[in-house]
Amino acid sequence: MPDVGSMALAMLGAPAEVRGADQETKISEKLTGKLGRTLTLQPGKSEVVNFVIAWHFPHVKPMIPGHPEEYHDRQYKRQFADAAAVAAHVAEHFSRLSSQTRMWRDTWYLAACGFEYDGPKKHLGFAPRLAPENFKAAFTSAGGWGTFSQKTNGGTMEAKVAVKHGKVPLKTLALATTATMVTASLAGKPVPATVATTDGRAIVSLDVTIESGQELVLNLS
Repeated sequence: MPDVGSMALAMLGAPAEVRGADQETKISEKLTGKLGRTLTLQPGKSEVVNFVIAWHFPHVKPMIPGHPEEYHDRQYKRQFADAAAVAAHVAEHFSRLSSQTRMWRDTWYLAACGFEYDGPKKHLGFAPRLAPENFKAAFTSAGGWGTFSQKTNGGTMEAKVAVKHGKVPLKTLALATTATMVTASLAGKPVPATVATTDGRAIVSLDVTIESGQELVLNLS
């Protein structure tokens, strides 16, 4: 898509043994890429293969009311010519970029938000330390992403999990409150839920899947 931008699929480490051809297509059509490497694993052994998905769409049209709808160049256009250059930069600086990303995640999601996630157990948890009385932040999971918000007033809390894309199955939700009663609704319809207090926090048990565009609302007291 030379008139719009480019995407790249890369694999770090040894050269790929399977590689698809470069492609150009219209923005409305799908691109399919492939990279592969043969691995032989002994019983009980494992290997890690790092892939990079890079994109470079240098032009953006801000949708700001009252402003002209004209394209502007993104800042990264000055540093990278295309997605292949982005992938090469990631490959060259992978250790530093990876460690800094994990540091940012640990600082924000783990320290500031108290975020916890366990996909197989369908568990989410939040214990915000920044403005917990009126808090909102984004979160990601294996199947989707969205926002979490909470408002507290005395011994009551209203917590919301809104999914913006994908879906999030949920069986337990840990919250920083000692509430002993809970009511729950999903997309405006009541759903069964119970709450138990342990280690100074509430564990809400339910069995729902929050689809894209839906919101789970919990009222605790």
